[in-house]
This record gives sequence, C-alpha cells and structure tokens, in this order.
Amino acid sequence: MVRIFPASPTTLEAKSLSDAPGSLDRADRYAVAGWCQDSLRSDVPVSLIITDNDKLLGRVLANLHRADLAAAGIGSGRHAFEFHFPHALSPAEKHVIHIRRELDGFDLPGSPVVIEPAQAFDDAAQTALSKSLTHFNREDEVDRKITFLATELSALGQQRADLESRRFERRNRDLMRRWGGSSQGLAAIPAEAGRSCSAPSSSTIAFPSSTVTPAQRPLSAISSRCKGSATR
Repeated sequence: MVRIFPASPTTLEAKSLSDAPGSLDRADRYAVAGWCQDSLRSDVPVSLIITDNDKLLGRVLANLHRADLAAAGIGSGRHAFEFHFPHALSPAEKHVIHIRRELDGFDLPGSPVVIEPAQAFDDAAQTALSKSLTHFNREDEVDRKITFLATELSALGQQRADLESRRFERRNRDLMRRWGGSSQGLAAIPAEAGRSCSAPSSSTIAFPSSTVTPAQRPLSAISSRCKGSATR
C-alpha cells in the first residue's frame, strides 16, 4: 500500500510492534528512520536498501539501540535505523521512497512513501536549497556556487522587471479604455490619473536600464504624453 504525504516533511505514525517485524517511522526530504528485525534470526541486524524513484540512495543496517524496542521485548532492542540522504531531495520533484530488506527485496511496513513536490517557495523549499548549498563545501566549489547564485539572481531580476512591465501595460490599457485612445482623449486625462500611468520608478525596480524590455519603451512615451497633458 502506498501512502501519500504532503510536500512538507512528515513524521509517520509507527505501526504497532506486534503487527510486523519492523516499521518506517519517519520519512522526509532529508532522512528516513524506523526499525526492522529478522523474525528467524532475531539478533542478526537486517540490511536495508533505500531508493528514491528507483535510484539507489544507499544501504543501512538496522542495528541502532532503541529503548522502546528493548522494553517491548524486540530482541536486544538493537534493531533501529536512521539513514540521512547524501543530499536533500529536490522540493520541485515527486519522490517515491522505498525501504526494502536486502535479503529478500520486501518493503518494510510503511514503505513506499510518496512525497509530493512543493507548491510554493515555502520554508521547506528554502531549507532544501540552503542544505544543498552547504552540503557541497569544498573550497574549490565556492566560486562555482557564487556564479550559480549570481546567474539565478540575474534571472529573477529579469523576471521581476517583466512582471512590472506587464503591470504597467495593464494600467495604461485601462486608462486608454477609460479616457479614449486619441490625442483628445489623452488630453482629457486628469492629473491624478496621468500620474498613475507613469512608468515604474528606479526605486521600485532596482535594475539597470538595460533590463527594460522593448514593450516598455512605447509605453514610456505614452506616459510622457499623459503627464504633459495633465500639466496643460
């Protein structure tokens, strides 16, 4: 049975210890944890294989001690595991995580789990990006990370300029429809309305003038006519 969880990191409710010889207790974009016991060889640690979207992430032995397992009479209590992924899973992708016994390929109870992609650049997405950047910490990678971030920042700056340009176009179209598109109509636009059709100031969009799109230039001319008409 596949269990589907929202995009944010999720703590799973552990199965009863009497239901199955193991349980996947936690799964998120950073790690999985739980316990597993071989019912035939109770004191031999079980080797587990962890995959994400059918790609191997690693192996782990279920040999960590957990007091609740010992108290429940599950062998010596040394049947827990915790596996941290080599790097945080991408919040932009869907992930199907399997934890299988290496000996026979059977899924651990609670596996597989599905983590859906994030729907917004929320705290979880920001944390995943931050962890990805800090995970690769070799000295020779610092410049590469800076170049990557600078490129992404430039793209975001252009995206913001494009958004402002589209807002500016919509405001001017609304004014043209309201007051008419002829020179006589433009002359009739009140001063207050004329000021509203001004192009975004540099304080609003702190980007070089080279980022102004071609679509903004003719609208800038309309804006000048708007202000000129208002002062007459």
